[in-house]
Amino acid sequence: LSTDKAQKKKDAWEEAIPPGIEMLEIASDFPRPKVNNLAGKSKYFELEANLATEVKNFAKRYSVNSFTVLLAAFSIFLNRLSNKKKILIGVPLTNRRKVEFSQTFGCFVNILPVLADFQNEVTGDEILLQIRQSLLKAHTKQEVPFLIINDLLRDNSGDSILQAGFTFQPP
Repeated sequence: LSTDKAQKKKDAWEEAIPPGIEMLEIASDFPRPKVNNLAGKSKYFELEANLATEVKNFAKRYSVNSFTVLLAAFSIFLNRLSNKKKILIGVPLTNRRKVEFSQTFGCFVNILPVLADFQNEVTGDEILLQIRQSLLKAHTKQEVPFLIINDLLRDNSGDSILQAGFTFQPP
């Protein structure tokens, strides 16, 4: 991570994510702790077969995959709940782009921030294409570990730059 190539990827992360993204403020059943303890919750669910088919068909029309469609929908959901104009969502990417690691046993997953920008009055279609671009750009610089990205981009509060995550397991 000290090579010129690695530095260029770190610089690209700093350019891709604008400073000063506000914390998500979402109404909850419980008050937010005064000290962030990173104890989040997960919500698992399955799409009904007919809805999954509709998502696939919609994705096909936009030349994206179901993950991208659902991530865009999730970002719109977070925007509506929080009324924030810029939202970072952490997504896992498997980091096995080099052939020499293809047979290595173990988990090579990196969490990468994906930006959804609602600054201008954007449509759902525009958010979908924006998420697609953000994912494609994240793939090009995925070798930078999240801990380094987080240290580069977070403010002085010490909080993580991410407050929401999204993953999807196709059937």
